[in-house]
Amino acid sequence: MSEIDAALAEYLRRGAYGLDWDSWVEMFTEDAVYEEHHLGVFHGRDEIRQWIRSTMGQFPTMSFDTEWTLIDGDRVAMYVWNNLPDPGTGKRYGFVNTSILTYGGDGLFSAQADFYNPADAERVMGEWITDGGRRHLPVQHGLGGIDGWAPDPPTPAHSRDEVESEFHAYRERANRAVATGDWNEWADQFTTDARYREHHFGTFTGQDEIRAWITGVMKPFPTMEFPLQVGDDRRQPGLRGDPQRVAGAGRGRRLLRLRRQRHPALRRRRAVELRGGRVQPGRGRAGHRRVGRRRGRAAVLRTRTVAGGTGGTTPR
Repeated sequence: MSEIDAALAEYLRRGAYGLDWDSWVEMFTEDAVYEEHHLGVFHGRDEIRQWIRSTMGQFPTMSFDTEWTLIDGDRVAMYVWNNLPDPGTGKRYGFVNTSILTYGGDGLFSAQADFYNPADAERVMGEWITDGGRRHLPVQHGLGGIDGWAPDPPTPAHSRDEVESEFHAYRERANRAVATGDWNEWADQFTTDARYREHHFGTFTGQDEIRAWITGVMKPFPTMEFPLQVGDDRRQPGLRGDPQRVAGAGRGRRLLRLRRQRHPALRRRRAVELRGGRVQPGRGRAGHRRVGRRRGRAAVLRTRTVAGGTGGTTPR
């Protein structure tokens, strides 16, 4: 068993299976960050302990079942059922959440984020109480997932046309901010209680925090561009577009990241020299092959026209 496997097993033994929440909190580092996407963000063991005591104190009869776990590097993903005991109706009362854990070493976790549908959780709890569920009922161990569970998706609060229109306006405000260096208009488009999560810098709540963060973080990169093409109704990945450019960084060099595209105009971008930042548009409809060549420490990517296909990558 690996170090992270052992830590996860102990984490589950104390919390999901043992319901010993004071002991469970000790599975986090002193500076851990716990994000409960509906109830808030908690920093450090003391805040996490206060939150879990308060939350689980309201539902001491709740039990948990982990349907699956996935470990990738120092991250753990879990699909967890939150189950309430049968008050005598023969029905099942449960909802699911996905939890993402970050392993911090020494058998402890440095972060956790929980994601679920609050409306579904409230519905389940409301039905349980209406059907006679009470806090004094004993915990019903051994409950797993609910067979055939597939709730209807919620009705969107706004139409697709409105969302799409506002998203394009959002993009235009970002373009103007890049052109002028003034990010105030971009920040103004968030609601006063908006939450902006930047996975490296943190979570910012409200217009003022978002404005302060974006103004500060963009100041060193006044010429950064954010090309993007929205995916179609077939739910293709949404991040598509021209190469992203960062100018003026590191001895004035430009870093061009070329993404493979389906759009013909973008496929014709044939060659990118990473050190010099020179883009050489291609011609014609023939396929192309990426060719890599090293000149000292400088790596050059070129493309060679190949009739009848894309070919592969060939080092030279």
